Amino acid sequence: MKKLSELLLQLIELLKKNQNQNWANYFSACIMVDGKINIENILQAYGGMCSFNDFSLSAYQEEVKRQELSNKILKLIDELKYKND
Repeated sequence: MKKLSELLLQLIELLKKNQNQNWANYFSACIMVDGKINIENILQAYGGMCSFNDFSLSAYQEEVKRQELSNKILKLIDELKYKND
């Protein structure tokens, strides 16, 4: 979970740097006070209309970073869920 938390914090920092406070707040709320991570809320961000999948940053290099972080986060969640099943 520590790696997932680190990736989320990197994503939040990137979003704030690019003036996207709404998504930064959303992902910040996925990290609970006790350090646990709400994986279901993270996954919900990636589904449906106007999801995080539909969002992009205006600067190309920043968007590449966003996509890389998103892919790492989703892959790690998949690995964690596989371990728990």
